Amino acid sequence: MEKARGRPAKKRPKVPPEAITAVKIMVKTQHGYEGAKKRSEYYPLKRPSLMRRLKVDTNDYESTGKIEYDRELVKRIHENDQRYIRQYERDMELIWIIEHGVSSIPDERTRRIAEDTILKNKPVMQLLKKYSLSRSQMFWEKQNAIRYIARTYMEWLPE
Repeated sequence: MEKARGRPAKKRPKVPPEAITAVKIMVKTQHGYEGAKKRSEYYPLKRPSLMRRLKVDTNDYESTGKIEYDRELVKRIHENDQRYIRQYERDMELIWIIEHGVSSIPDERTRRIAEDTILKNKPVMQLLKKYSLSRSQMFWEKQNAIRYIARTYMEWLPE
């Protein structure tokens, strides 16, 4: 029997390719994490009366990733306001999935790289120097982080 050489491979979560693709779209598009974060901060400031009228509640947001509001009243308000509140809900869900996915990464270096590349959107060249990594290592770490976020996404999806 041959002796194993080198260090053991890092554990990678097993997730379906569809979930990985969905997370990549969430992260990479212009309306992805960064846009959702900006919009979610802006919505309550721009339309506070709509938020009050719909009784938007974010008390359980940290644990569930969901916001509560009067869904019956949404059906009776103007179409633009309906789109507005549904976009706010989608943005809040996307932010929760990505932030909780990043925080669930067990490997410290991968988590820090995910925070810098996905949450803070720092330039890759700056990160290569910061972590003393090659491009391929940086790519591998980011892909691994996306797998963890995809796992969180799969756990979050309704059955």
